[in-house]
Amino acid sequence: MVECDVGATVFLVLLSYGDRIRRPKTETSFQHRLGELVDPNSRVDTNVFQSHRDQTGQLVLREKFSTERRTYYRDLRIALVRVCSVALTVTSSPQRSLDSVRLDQLDEYLSGRPYIKGLRLGAGYQAFVELYETPFGNFVVKRARGPFFWRRLGQITIRREYEIYERLQGVRGVPHCLGLLHDKHLVLEHIPGDSYRQRQHSLQNRELFFVRLLETLRDIHAANVAHGDLKRKDNLLVGPDERPFIIDFGLACIRDGSKRRLNRFFFEWGKQYDYNAWIKHKYHRRVDAILPEDIELYQPLKLERIARGIRILWQKITLRRLRKRLRRSAGTEID
Repeated sequence: MVECDVGATVFLVLLSYGDRIRRPKTETSFQHRLGELVDPNSRVDTNVFQSHRDQTGQLVLREKFSTERRTYYRDLRIALVRVCSVALTVTSSPQRSLDSVRLDQLDEYLSGRPYIKGLRLGAGYQAFVELYETPFGNFVVKRARGPFFWRRLGQITIRREYEIYERLQGVRGVPHCLGLLHDKHLVLEHIPGDSYRQRQHSLQNRELFFVRLLETLRDIHAANVAHGDLKRKDNLLVGPDERPFIIDFGLACIRDGSKRRLNRFFFEWGKQYDYNAWIKHKYHRRVDAILPEDIELYQPLKLERIARGIRILWQKITLRRLRKRLRRSAGTEID
């Protein structure tokens, strides 16, 4: 602060290098005097003060140093990348955002109602499947079961199955997967209908059913996934309009794209196993009845023959075939 000749007090602002007044009509002499170091007891001549009086309202804009500019533009680039990635995620996959919302709704609904138990649809060695009917839709939840170690193993299998469903998003004939609840429970859309085991003898258009099933199989294989357990009739659903749906990819094989022979061998084996299962269901195991247009799909595998021999032996030991005949005669089972 200095005093000028006319008795007024003037504040001189010391500006660092690179700062300047942004205004074309600012006088050069005034710009030069800004930032000048002077004796605190010195006086400023009247010309400078008069020049300052004309500069009322001028904008003093600080210019950034080179390091500050680099930091600023780096932060700006990071922010733009984040905004663009979020925008791409929302615009390219709106279904995933909707699935996240529905998962949160289901989680909140079940957390607030611990007394609600799902309708048991089925159970296996590692997991059981339950149906939950909610105000915002019906969902099928697959949970691991068993003791601690066995349940952990089941959760690993469920997470792997979720990755397979992710690969098959958009494949017609595969239930839509909403995701993982708490990173351990698989949530699927509910397909109203019955299993193929229950409907195999009551299909209205059996030929169309198997044409659609073959299309779904080929789409699954095109996504580098082989089901591997399609001979189980419970893994086939008969949905609305008798459309087939394939479920339970716990034993599926994924072609990982590598050149490893073992992975390629198991994938090709799984594909052929799926086609053989399709033949088995369509022709009721009667190989001699296969039509010429389907015969190229059927190639018996050595492992299948071994498994079939073991299965027949086990059925004889447990009298399963005898019990099945008795139930059929009583009209309690159709298989």
